[in-house]
Amino acid sequence: MIQLRLERNQPLQETSWALPRLDIPKAKSVRGHLAVSADAGFRLTPAATQGLTDIATAFFPRQVPGIQAAFRLSDPAWQATLSIERIAQSIQADALHLFSIGEGVAYGSSLINYVVAGAPVSSFKVELSREYFNVEFTGKDIRNWQKTDGGYVVQLHTPVSGAYALLATYERPFKAQGDQLAFTGARPLEAQSEQGHTIIISAYQFQVKPAEVSPGLLPLETGEVPAQYRLFFDAPILAAYRYTARPFNLQLQLTPLAQGETINQVVDRASLTTRISEEGQVLTDARYFIKSKGAPHFRLTLPPNTRLWSVLCS
Repeated sequence: MIQLRLERNQPLQETSWALPRLDIPKAKSVRGHLAVSADAGFRLTPAATQGLTDIATAFFPRQVPGIQAAFRLSDPAWQATLSIERIAQSIQADALHLFSIGEGVAYGSSLINYVVAGAPVSSFKVELSREYFNVEFTGKDIRNWQKTDGGYVVQLHTPVSGAYALLATYERPFKAQGDQLAFTGARPLEAQSEQGHTIIISAYQFQVKPAEVSPGLLPLETGEVPAQYRLFFDAPILAAYRYTARPFNLQLQLTPLAQGETINQVVDRASLTTRISEEGQVLTDARYFIKSKGAPHFRLTLPPNTRLWSVLCS
């Protein structure tokens, strides 16, 4: 058995492809099968055939990735011409924008779930405001990312088609006394449609007031947040919205609530033992079990006409 692998690097310019034929001189009979495959994003259809019989691709003797047409040879001098069509590219996106508010810093992450139909994609363009820094992208086969005017371009090692998840993380500072922040998140460019959720959480107490909210945004109660998104956080939800299209504007006024003072020191348990000595003095032993929060001292007030003999601390 002889196996040949031939390759010709040439850009696709024509819409038809005449399949090359390998002739075997002095062969008494030639039998076999012919398969045609293509990468994602191309559609091949037989335009003209001679000396070939169409068969279902499932009946081809071998498994060929991306097979689109199969034939059985009925004449050694066969001929075939295929039509080449580029499939229109379609990109849909479903995103989750999660913002965690800390003390003077807002941490953001955008999980963008792409669905690419047609031609594969070798890079993704993401729009992100200039106010964010420490921007990082995480995903399968990411080669690098470059900052552009108004966003970033994420390059991939190999083009992808179908489902693809891209995670963008970023952060921005704000005034600790309160500030107005935008929560639009990372926007996937070149997507025909986009929908998703924006969730703002914090372990700290903030008063949230809408400043500029687009009419297309739907406010959500805590119980209306999808259950699969609740797995990403455990902090209380300050605000949540759902959107069905871009662009939209979401700016909220965050004001930290005043924190109440707590007790820094408490006597958890006390034991007082009083006895009369042989000299007729009244002696009292006092034991205190203290819980303290950053207080290095323990203040006591003695009763009148008493004297402190000794103090021990374990």
